[in-house]
Amino acid sequence: MKKIFLFMFCFGFFSIGVCFSQDATTGATPPYKKPLLDIKITTDKEFYSVNDSIKVTVFNNIDESIYSHACSLTPTFCINHIGSFDGLKYYAYCDYPDCVYDIDVPCEIKPGESVQFPWQPRYYDTVKKQMLDLNPGDYCLVISYQIKDTRDSSKWQWLFQNSNKFTILEESLEDVLIN
Repeated sequence: MKKIFLFMFCFGFFSIGVCFSQDATTGATPPYKKPLLDIKITTDKEFYSVNDSIKVTVFNNIDESIYSHACSLTPTFCINHIGSFDGLKYYAYCDYPDCVYDIDVPCEIKPGESVQFPWQPRYYDTVKKQMLDLNPGDYCLVISYQIKDTRDSSKWQWLFQNSNKFTILEESLEDVLIN
């Protein structure tokens, strides 16, 4: 029993670790503050066709409010990056200097509350300078949020939490079920 638990713990740690991977363009690995594992990020399904929309849920399972773009008018901006299990990461939106946006402020998600938003699985290609569909493969989302534990906004730090693993299939889900 102890060996099985140890294997599951090590495998789970590896799965979380791969979503904190290298930048797909520069190869840099940014310094992240360790996530609070009580914030739960889930997708509505495990398998998707290339053109499916993904429903992302952010559940606040801690005893204080969190603040995130997930419940704002611009929820895509809560996605820090899209982690792939091939060791690369992708960005869900174009960033400065290529693009400039009006971004809504992060809003409060109280303890025990959850928010859900739709997301089209696309990424910004910094070389081609355009949004592209994610290729078939295994991914997770790395969602950003804050805990405002002081009135001094200069001390608020962005924290990051991984979603569950999800798969974008090469064939449509209907074709897979028929075959």
